[in-house]
Amino acid sequence: MENYIPYILIDSGIDTKNNYLNNTLGGIFFSLDENKEIITSENYNDSNGHGTMCASIIKTVCSIAKPFVIKIVNDKGLTSYKLLVKALEYSMKLDIKIICISLATINKNAYFDIFNVCNNLKNNGKIIISSLHNNYLESYPASLASVIGIAGNDFNGNLNEFWFNSKNKIQGIFDGIPQFVCTKNSRFELFKGNSKATSLATGNVLNILKGKRDYSFEDINFYMDKTSSNNKWDNSELVLSKTFKFIDKDIILEDRDLMIKILEVINKKNNKNLKLKEILNYPIITKTTGINFKNIYDLLKEIENVFDIRFNFKKINAYDVCSLESLTNLVKGLIKNELL
Repeated sequence: MENYIPYILIDSGIDTKNNYLNNTLGGIFFSLDENKEIITSENYNDSNGHGTMCASIIKTVCSIAKPFVIKIVNDKGLTSYKLLVKALEYSMKLDIKIICISLATINKNAYFDIFNVCNNLKNNGKIIISSLHNNYLESYPASLASVIGIAGNDFNGNLNEFWFNSKNKIQGIFDGIPQFVCTKNSRFELFKGNSKATSLATGNVLNILKGKRDYSFEDINFYMDKTSSNNKWDNSELVLSKTFKFIDKDIILEDRDLMIKILEVINKKNNKNLKLKEILNYPIITKTTGINFKNIYDLLKEIENVFDIRFNFKKINAYDVCSLESLTNLVKGLIKNELL
C-alpha cells in the first residue's frame, strides 16, 4: 500500500525548495499571455506563498499528504476563472480523488463554466473542497452542490474542531484564526480565514481516505456530518474577516520587567518609541506598532535571539501573540522551560 495520500492543490504553486513540503507528485503552471491565451509551463514554484501555506496546513493535519500542484495564481495573488476552469479540466486526467481550492470568485459570468466542470468532476468520483470568499456568503466553486464548501470561524486555534452540515450550501466550518505556517523561502507567516479553514478541511478528509480510495462524495459528507461537533449555525458566522478581532485571552500580568524588555525589542525593530501604558491599549499587529502579518515573524526571530529561546512556530496562532500580555506570557513560558 502507498505510504502517502495524494491530493490536487490548485493555488499559487508550492515552494519547491522547502524541505518540509518539497515532496510533491509533480505539478504544472497555467497562465495567460498578453492575448489572454492560456500557456503551460512546468514551473510550479510558488512566487506568492499562499499555496505553500495551504500545503503546510494540510500536512500538519495529514502528515502523509502529498500534492500534485496546479499553479494558476501569480506572484501578486491574481488569477482568472478561465485558469481555474482549465485547472479543473486538467484534474480530470489525474488519478487523484481530492481537489483543494482555496480560491473563490463572485463573477456571475464564471458560473456556468465552473458549474459544468465541477459537476463533471463529481460525477467522475472527484471530491472538490473549496473555500467561500472571505467577504461574501456566496461564491464559486464553494457554493455549488457538487463541491464541499468551507468557511472559517473562531475556534481559538483548535485545528480539530469543526462544524458540518451536508444539507447546507456551505457545508463545513473550520478554524480560521491566524496561525503561523511555512511559506516561501522557508519563512513562517500568519495564515488565516477561509483559506486556512479549507486547508484544515482537506487534511481532515485526506485522513478519512487513508487506505480507502472508494469513498464517494456522499460518503465523505455523511462521515463529516457524523463526526462534527455542531450541525447548526447562523450564516452570519461564515464571514470571518468581518467579525474577527484580536481578543486577548484572560492573561494575568505577572512580570512587568519582562514585558518592558519585549517592548524594547518591538521599538528597536520597528523604529518606534512606544510606552508600556500606550501599547497596552492596542493589539500587537497594528499600524501603531508597525507590526503586520508579514513582519511579525522577523520580530519573533529577534525575540528568540534576545532571550535565547526557540519558538515552535507550527503551534503558535494569533491568540498567542495578539497583545503584549499574551506575547509576554508565551516568552515567559519558554524561559521557564529553558531553566528546568
